[in-house]
Amino acid sequence: MTRAWLCRVDPLALVAAVLPATILVLFSRGVAVPACFLGLGFGLLVASGAPWRRIAAVVAGAAAMVTLLTLALRPWISADRVEGEPWAIALAAGLRVITMMVLTLLVALSGHSGRDLVRSLVTNLRLPYRWGYAGLSGARLFPAVAAELELVRSARAVRGSAHRGRPWSPVQRFLEPVVPLLASQIRHAERQALVLESRGFGAYPMRTERAGRPWSVTDSLAVLIIWAITVVPFVVR
Repeated sequence: MTRAWLCRVDPLALVAAVLPATILVLFSRGVAVPACFLGLGFGLLVASGAPWRRIAAVVAGAAAMVTLLTLALRPWISADRVEGEPWAIALAAGLRVITMMVLTLLVALSGHSGRDLVRSLVTNLRLPYRWGYAGLSGARLFPAVAAELELVRSARAVRGSAHRGRPWSPVQRFLEPVVPLLASQIRHAERQALVLESRGFGAYPMRTERAGRPWSVTDSLAVLIIWAITVVPFVVR
């Protein structure tokens, strides 16, 4: 199956392409500009070949969060102290926040992994690979801890060690996995340190990659096309 065109674009190019739109949304006023760039984010998500279920979830979640933010901000806006309709100001503020969130998370939502972004930063921006892979290891820590916590809870449930009917049971269930999780992460850190040491990680300023992410003509075209689309709302006004 052929991958979508935008999914083949370097994740760093995607970040550079949506960065001007994110900055413009931050300093914009009114509803039109954030709404246009929110539509741009949804369009880029479709062009990246993301599953339709994910796209529908993002659209529905964005609509719900805009509604909640509008309702939450409206009581704080006094019609006597602002120029314009308070509901429109609250809606514009909610749209700005959600649009910046969608544009910022576009790399992750489009299917690019954190490893691809780290490879691109190391290859194209000459980011020290120690920093890049240290950040990637930290980002992978939370899913690993969550999976280990689920395993510990399942093991306790199988053994019949769950505490029921006691007033302090919720607190006890919350604190009991701390020691097994701590021991597991210490073992994981020792194994990772041995692997890094055996591979000479950090011994040299540069490190070769089995599959790098060099900048290509496609990346430049994608950045220029998205920049051109970014300018359209200001030209047609």
